[in-house]
Amino acid sequence: MRRSRTLAGLALASLMIAACGDGSTTSTAEIWASVPPVTTRTTSAATTSPATTSSTSTTSSSTTTTSTTAPTTTTTLRPAVPLLGWDGEGIRDLTVEIAFDPAIAALDMGIVAREDLELLGLEVAEGSDTLLVFALEGSALSDVYGSAGTCYTGARVGGMVTLTSPGRPGLEGRLAGEVPPAPVVVLSCEKDPDYAPFDDAFEKGLLGVAADLWGPAAAPLLVQVVEREVSTSAVDLALKAVAMDELGGLDPDGLLLEHREAMLAATVEVISYLVDTGHTPHGADRAARRLLTAYSGTDFGAATLEDVGEWRAWLEGWVAGGGS
Repeated sequence: MRRSRTLAGLALASLMIAACGDGSTTSTAEIWASVPPVTTRTTSAATTSPATTSSTSTTSSSTTTTSTTAPTTTTTLRPAVPLLGWDGEGIRDLTVEIAFDPAIAALDMGIVAREDLELLGLEVAEGSDTLLVFALEGSALSDVYGSAGTCYTGARVGGMVTLTSPGRPGLEGRLAGEVPPAPVVVLSCEKDPDYAPFDDAFEKGLLGVAADLWGPAAAPLLVQVVEREVSTSAVDLALKAVAMDELGGLDPDGLLLEHREAMLAATVEVISYLVDTGHTPHGADRAARRLLTAYSGTDFGAATLEDVGEWRAWLEGWVAGGGS
């Protein structure tokens, strides 16, 4: 599990979180009252009136008055993020509510939701007119690991997602994500099913929800997932595979050139990583080849250093040609 049980425990101590079964929800804005913010943000535009100060100097023959005007300070409004299915301007902030049992997992999901949505340029805040609700269920997945016994190293999460805002049509999606039990246990054996990797399963599903709701505007999140350093190969490579496939399903004409270039470069590096380490790819090799082949028209493979060299040479020419 990538997020700290200690951090989640500290937050849980000050919160009461209802399980999905009773229909109540937990606002992620409440969660963040107990944990440090991920980033600092500017959320509204305000222009302060220039302040004027006066000074007076006196000599034996005359009095001189001077005025100094302080510079105007302007706070800019963050860009609105467009959504598929909504005409006009998009949104800048939203309140997230997560209904899930166990409660400790809902806290971890809140951390994931905030981090990922902020990569889209959104602020997760209490009291927003826009509400993103996750009504989820799930189960911990286990396996038997020799003398270590039964360990909960996998998780499954699924359910409905709704996005509502006054004067806008409601949007719905379905989240489904699963992390299968790990093939081996190296460092620890998790005996408590409440601490199964629900957050990782949630993020796998969240990537698809983001692409479905925000379309091309989800590209910064998808790119960042593929660019991330691999810490737990089974989880991180599977997340990269989902992100590559989700971006591959978006209309290339709707994507900024910088996002396409960054994703293709990160995808080539995924293949390089797999070749260098020999790790089980967990679908990342196939997803990388699908995405790169869709843009290049040629499949150079994902097995050898020569394959990596071919992809890098192609990408260099693609960039030099302005993305064509």
